[in-house]
Amino acid sequence: ETLNTTLGNATALNGSATAADSESVVITDQDQAITITIADTRTSISEEGGETDTFTITLSEAMKPGNVVTVDVDFATGSTTENADFVTTAQAALQAVADATAGVSFNGTTLTYDSTFVGTTLSFSVQAFNDDELDSPETLNITLGNATALNGSATAAGSESVVITD
Repeated sequence: ETLNTTLGNATALNGSATAADSESVVITDQDQAITITIADTRTSISEEGGETDTFTITLSEAMKPGNVVTVDVDFATGSTTENADFVTTAQAALQAVADATAGVSFNGTTLTYDSTFVGTTLSFSVQAFNDDELDSPETLNITLGNATALNGSATAAGSESVVITD
């Protein structure tokens, strides 16, 4: 968009006046409609094998200057308390990646991207560790929700899960 301003038809109460100047400014639209999704590479991983599942959170487009996008990341498990060890592991993995990535922060529940974030994807890996308990199968569910954008709109779409077996 361009805004043009022109001065004209100057008048003076005493004497004379002239107005002969114009200026224009280009207005750059910074609004974005960002969709945030999650995907993972495996449907199940084994504790015995120490296998890893990689989760990738993707923005539908790169951040524009001045924008900030947030999304809640919910880590949930099945119904048993033994499953909680994977929540801690997954949260720590996302925290480590966020801490190491410019323009990204994570406070344990909300992931925040600012316009210094380069790219559209953020990946973190969760490794199954053998805890010497017969608690198979366990399920880790990661769900995105409550997305916001400072400039424009954001929506969160998706949930991914991995089954952890002994």
